[in-house]
Amino acid sequence: MTPDSVEILAEFSRCHEVGYPMLSDVGGVVVEQYGILNPNIPPDAAGQRQGLPFPGHFLLAPDGSVLGKAFSGDLRHRPGGTLLVFEHFGGSGEPGVHIGTRELQADITCSNARLFPGQELSLRIGLHIEPEWHLYGPAVASPYVPLSIQFEAGEDSVLAEQSFDVPAGVPVTLPSSGETLPLLSGSLEVKGRLRLRWSPPASRFPEMAAAVRARQGPTGDQRLQGTLRFQACSDSVCLPPVALGFSLPIFIEGHVAV
Repeated sequence: MTPDSVEILAEFSRCHEVGYPMLSDVGGVVVEQYGILNPNIPPDAAGQRQGLPFPGHFLLAPDGSVLGKAFSGDLRHRPGGTLLVFEHFGGSGEPGVHIGTRELQADITCSNARLFPGQELSLRIGLHIEPEWHLYGPAVASPYVPLSIQFEAGEDSVLAEQSFDVPAGVPVTLPSSGETLPLLSGSLEVKGRLRLRWSPPASRFPEMAAAVRARQGPTGDQRLQGTLRFQACSDSVCLPPVALGFSLPIFIEGHVAV
């Protein structure tokens, strides 16, 4: 929903092949009701519509109540279209990846695997720890290795940010050592979000074309390389740390020329 006219939204929908209805909120009446009107833009600002909101997503129930929301504070950074639905309702998501050892089985799925630069996707990592085994929780101290997940990032990576919510675990006193440590057991879930690096569209100004091209990231088929790290223990033995690598396929859309 934007403060643009129906005609403008129809043209935008045609150019981007949008497959869902777009709502016109000329004057920002609904935006103001939701409390997301951007007060930093003057009503008479050149080239700006009245009623511009802070960019964000709401997930609404049939009765109009808000089930979930996601706001980035930056027009370039948006959640993928199915992120909130995936986080709130679960579901199978995109085709996932299965990895594991005899102590741990992990199924990794994501909310959407087709995104634009700067968009976010959501991850769910379902873990099943075999009976009689435990993993160390995130607060465990060295020399033990906690459960963690990490994706490769850097200047050449398509990934800009990542965050994960790992269960804390339950303090348990181990008979073998007498130590009380945070342990994870049974079936549990790790949730996370990944944001792709934003890259600018082609510039209309010839003098800026080279600089803009230098900041553009890759598009098309890409792979996100991740590692699941953990250390398993039982009541009598502590195994060496394990690092399981995996790869998630994604497709990064190119900017649409209008």
